[in-house]
Amino acid sequence: MTSPEQMTRLDCPSCEDVADVRYLGTASTEEHDGHIVGWECSECGAELVEHVDATGSSFDLRISEAAETEGDSR
Repeated sequence: MTSPEQMTRLDCPSCEDVADVRYLGTASTEEHDGHIVGWECSECGAELVEHVDATGSSFDLRISEAAETEGDSR
């Protein structure tokens, strides 16, 4: 079972609605001064990537490119 601190609600770009999402992990990035957070939408199952700046503010949330590529190959 997922603990409450591993869940949040975000505007899922796949569902185009607010949905519960499950935390997948955090990774550093060289693209900007901050990090990337992975989420999975509980409504549609989409893997989401959120870019977070050094102050903790989210500035980009999109469907994971890896997930998009997998969907295209089916």
